[in-house]
Amino acid sequence: MKILLSGGTVVSMDPAVGDLDRGDVLIEDGVVTAVAERIDAPDAEVIDASDRIVMPGFVDNHRHAWQTAFRGIGADWTFPQWATAMHATVKPHYTPEDVYAGTLLGRLEALHSGVTTMLDWYHVAQGHEHEDAAIAALRDTPGRSIFCLGAGWGSPDLVDDDIRRVRSGIAEDGLVTMALGLRGPEATSVDTVAQELKPGAATARPGH
Repeated sequence: MKILLSGGTVVSMDPAVGDLDRGDVLIEDGVVTAVAERIDAPDAEVIDASDRIVMPGFVDNHRHAWQTAFRGIGADWTFPQWATAMHATVKPHYTPEDVYAGTLLGRLEALHSGVTTMLDWYHVAQGHEHEDAAIAALRDTPGRSIFCLGAGWGSPDLVDDDIRRVRSGIAEDGLVTMALGLRGPEATSVDTVAQELKPGAATARPGH
């Protein structure tokens, strides 16, 4: 399948290509194959990009999509106030359906803003169903997503089995991949952090 983005202002982010006040971008089977002032591709689907900026998608490397419904609330809170409100007050009431809806809306919001790759730092763990709901929402939206599992937030319990469970259930097509969010000593005990950082532990490959 060929798609031609025609007549846009091209910001290539590639010094070898440069920027074009008026340019075309040819995409074949999901891969950009040509960027030029004019491209002749009669067999391509043409999308008029006039008065638009054409550029690579943004990468958002830290977003808590499950909290999307609460965007704008607590803008003047301190970090401890946010943690108390979100993790001690709101999170216990979150159902898997809430996690799915928040994550879905958050991913769509990011995509609408030009974010084609997003790391979703997940720390609303209430059970396996909540984790699976977040992953399902990421899979149900376009773009590439990284599910950063922040398992065991606020708990001293080891989470190796949970990490292995989630990892084994993620498809290998690359649309959703997994990273690990180490809790750090502020969210668990120092002994647990030390255990998780040992070579060979399930959490030995931090994603944040």
